[in-house]
Amino acid sequence: MRKLKKTTIIIAVITILVMGIIPLIACYDEEEGGIRIPPPWAWIEFNSNGGSQVPTQRIDYPEQRVIRPVDPQKHGYIFVDWYTDSTFSELFDFDTPIGIGNSTTLFARWKKI
Repeated sequence: MRKLKKTTIIIAVITILVMGIIPLIACYDEEEGGIRIPPPWAWIEFNSNGGSQVPTQRIDYPEQRVIRPVDPQKHGYIFVDWYTDSTFSELFDFDTPIGIGNSTTLFARWKKI
């Protein structure tokens, strides 16, 4: 009985240690040389590609959505939409929540008049 109690305590201690180390390993950032814990918010920057300035948004969690800003203006162009990349291959979906730590830049696409 005493041996079973000792084994149970050892297993419990190992389990606690492993459960405490796994999250630390998941957040380890080798380039920074330490642990990186994502902040409880994300920054969404808007690159208007020569258009009027659009303010950066701070998105707080849990999983809030980006608010569609007022369309920027650019002389001689019509604003098309916001994209997740500078090559305009993926349209940004304002209805999808932003995941934790997913700060990003959105890119304005324009059509010449």
